[in-house]
Amino acid sequence: MATKSLLNNAIRLSFIFISIIFIVHFTRAYSQGGQNCLSKENCTVMDDYLLLVNPHNIAAGNFLNRSFISVSIQNQLFIKELMNEEISAQWIYKTNAFSVDIRHFGYSKYGEMKISAGYSKQFGNKIAIGLNFHYLLNHAIHYKAQNSFTFDLSFQAAISEKFGLGLAVYNPARLKYGIKGGQMIPIEFIYDCYYKIGKKLLLFSEIEKKIPGAFNIGLGMSYHYSQLSFSSLLTLTSCSFLISVEWHSFIFGIRSDFYYKTGISPTLNLYYLL
Repeated sequence: MATKSLLNNAIRLSFIFISIIFIVHFTRAYSQGGQNCLSKENCTVMDDYLLLVNPHNIAAGNFLNRSFISVSIQNQLFIKELMNEEISAQWIYKTNAFSVDIRHFGYSKYGEMKISAGYSKQFGNKIAIGLNFHYLLNHAIHYKAQNSFTFDLSFQAAISEKFGLGLAVYNPARLKYGIKGGQMIPIEFIYDCYYKIGKKLLLFSEIEKKIPGAFNIGLGMSYHYSQLSFSSLLTLTSCSFLISVEWHSFIFGIRSDFYYKTGISPTLNLYYLL
């Protein structure tokens, strides 16, 4: 049942994705990135890494010189009620990047929807700073829906051609659920850095701390060859593997996250590069 639900949701999101592509395709000529070392014709190992960290650090997207829209669907632990569905887009104009993201976790009877909109600015070829606003809607059958607002700040720096780092802070103002509620939205710090080895291999690390919550650290790698890429990440709580293939302006990805205490959560990703 979980597999059938995953496929049904993937088909539904694909129709939405194709509709969005049709609309935004006419703006493609106006999409232009900032100055950096990435190729516009082909994805590189750096692109693979930046797309991985972009969901929690929108400033990282400034170092891509191609805008994108994407859809993803994740089935946590093969349980149909634990579905993550997401549609996101980032448009880069010169040294400015605008992003929007809509995601939903759960299903019709309960869950959380998050709608995000952000802006990031690149300064020269080295630094980018981003600000992302979030609207949270928690809903459950027979209960009143809860509306909340928060934001995150992000920073990404290319120290050299090979080394770079980023930092994102979620809910730095310690805002609460329901605006005036008693429970604080968790604060989250995410630090990442990378080191590029040649043109095909990149090593990276990630440190995450939630308040309240646990500390997590991970080490990963991305390898890119021709139109194929492979990425993996090993942390204290899980290990992840991602295989993707580039075809024209599309990137198709399959990801598997194995959580040591609970099990496997598969994810399907689809990007369209503008």
